[in-house]
Amino acid sequence: MRRALTENKVLKKLDIPDFYHLRKEHLIPFASMMNRMDPEVVKKALDQIPNFTASALDIVNDYKDISFKILENNEETVQERVKICIRRMDALEEILNKGDLSFEQEKDILDEMNNVSCEMRLIDRENKVFHLKVIVEVGAILLGTIVVIAAALGGVANTDTSDHINNDDKDGDKDEYIL
Repeated sequence: MRRALTENKVLKKLDIPDFYHLRKEHLIPFASMMNRMDPEVVKKALDQIPNFTASALDIVNDYKDISFKILENNEETVQERVKICIRRMDALEEILNKGDLSFEQEKDILDEMNNVSCEMRLIDRENKVFHLKVIVEVGAILLGTIVVIAAALGGVANTDTSDHINNDDKDGDKDEYIL
């Protein structure tokens, strides 16, 4: 597989004059292009990025802080919604306990109490789904950052093995490689 992105193409896509100007906000787009770059371009870029690993770790910490704030705000909202449901349930129970209701009115109040109970279960389910989405998104960002750091520390390996499988030697024998 031919790697299509040259140094000039990458710089143009990132809208920077050279890799020295690569800042924190460029790291994620840069990382997403690495598998399409020539390994030499990646190495040259990583050599020019000042404090690359520290910048990548800063991104992870920023996302972690943002995620905690999002989860805290969500928790406050969920608590407020649950309190409203509890107040509604208490008011309905109070009306029901008066005892001067017809059968039809009692049935309506019990139906409404059931609706409030269903709403509380829905709030809980939505909260769990929201937490899962935040965890998955932060996990993906963390994983991407780890890949970028690993590439920076270990270089980019060329994964194209087609040049090494079943090549003919000068003597006409086929080379065999165990993968």
